Amino acid sequence: MSAAVAMTPQQKSGLARLILRWPKRRGELERAAEGSILDLYESYELASLAYIQWTQKTEPAAAAIADDYRRIVIELEQEIAAALAE
Repeated sequence: MSAAVAMTPQQKSGLARLILRWPKRRGELERAAEGSILDLYESYELASLAYIQWTQKTEPAAAAIADDYRRIVIELEQEIAAALAE
């Protein structure tokens, strides 16, 4: 990770969450932490938080909304994995 890159709190949290998800890819995730992938880290964090929040709600639509966020999290993981492969 470049020392000159300033990350938002959400980007840092997204990176940390991804490192927990993929510990063997830690170095790769940290080295890639610049440019447009930072937006993916942030989106990953926000979608993950929304998923967690909706899984804890009891209202009738909560399960369907949580499923939607889970799909978004999976899609973001795929996008981030693809970006790392480039």
